Amino acid sequence: MEFKEATLEERHLYYKKEWKIKDLPPFLIDSLKQREFGFDHDGNGPKDRYETFNSVREFERFMKIKAPYAAYSSISYYEKPEKREGWMKAEIVFDIDAKDLKVRRCDCTPGNICEICLEDAKELALTIIDTLRSNFDLKNIFLIYSGRGYHVRVLDEEALYIEDRSKIFDYVTASRVPEDLFMKHGYPEVFRKMFAFTFSRMKNMRSKELIENREEIINRMLNRRVDFLDFVRKNTKK
Repeated sequence: MEFKEATLEERHLYYKKEWKIKDLPPFLIDSLKQREFGFDHDGNGPKDRYETFNSVREFERFMKIKAPYAAYSSISYYEKPEKREGWMKAEIVFDIDAKDLKVRRCDCTPGNICEICLEDAKELALTIIDTLRSNFDLKNIFLIYSGRGYHVRVLDEEALYIEDRSKIFDYVTASRVPEDLFMKHGYPEVFRKMFAFTFSRMKNMRSKELIENREEIINRMLNRRVDFLDFVRKNTKK
């Protein structure tokens, strides 16, 4: 089943009868005054930028009147969010868009998503959360549904001040093949989990696509896939 976009009338009805300000995550409410907000009013991107709010009531009124197609908050905290000046700190965020998954179990047309896509995106997000908790000892992590996938937002205080985050992203997303593939813990375990996630969703019709996307990894591992999958089954926590 593919999803259809809501009309403006349907959005107004949703914000009037279903959307509740109390459903916003506490971390967003608590930092409302330090964030810049952007809004997409017609499905063509967040052209309404640099919006700020001094109270929850003000934010609620805006949402109910405008009924935006999509709403965005900055991951950074600012002293002057209306100008994006005076950077204070920033969340670490992983954006998992269901339509961008490298391997998909469904047959959605390009740019579309379905329940299967979203299920896989959620499982990938949960895998990332597990790695952040077990390998980095991070605990204040939120999983947010974005409408087309999920955002993993890390709010541990010590993580908010890290400036160079590329190594964390590379580690968590298993961007390189480890030297010791079968080391039980640490990065090799992360790599095995990410590979198993991808490999388990491979469809015959998409094998070529997967190999083209991750040629170095696949060529080195498919030759020993039986031993690999047996090892994953015995040694990787699900």
